[in-house]
Amino acid sequence: MKTSRYLLLLGLTLCSMTLAQAQGRKYIRYAIDDINRGKECIYRSTKGDSFAYTANSRSKRINLILVSMKKITYSDIYKVKFPRKSATYQLVFEGEGLTCTNPDGSRQLFHSEDKLVSKGKNGLIEYLYTRSVPVRFYYNNNRNRKKTQLQFVSNNGAVMNMKFPGSNKIYKLKTLINGNVICTNPDGSKQVFVLED
Repeated sequence: MKTSRYLLLLGLTLCSMTLAQAQGRKYIRYAIDDINRGKECIYRSTKGDSFAYTANSRSKRINLILVSMKKITYSDIYKVKFPRKSATYQLVFEGEGLTCTNPDGSRQLFHSEDKLVSKGKNGLIEYLYTRSVPVRFYYNNNRNRKKTQLQFVSNNGAVMNMKFPGSNKIYKLKTLINGNVICTNPDGSKQVFVLED
């Protein structure tokens, strides 16, 4: 039973990501939370011809320079470098994952991640993050940056019922064709989380 729920969630997430790309999305975001390096993200254009990088210490996107590319049956392999640097990084895209081989030979595994934003009252900005493999949803806001993983309760077709750990309040999440998510809060109010590119 848990496996079928997991597969359904995985299918819904992958479907929403594919539809979002078809709706004119410019970048796919890959993220990793590294204990030593903090949060890092690599952005790949949906055309696969340009890349950018951000990290906790560098929140502004840095456009990477494409050195070479090779497409093989099940993956795409790119070599990129930072502007004004000679060291190259190898990026291997397989399915929803990205393996980055750094110049020193170390490897990092990034996962496809969508970031959605909802701007509320009194300056509150809320974020919803979705990861496809394994399927996970995280929440934080501009007043509390610590991410909380939401717990899956059930689903009713395209609507997923989620809750915060230690709470019984149910939040209903519905992914739209453009990748945005409508959240119906426990009090019945609704808010839209807009997919960030």
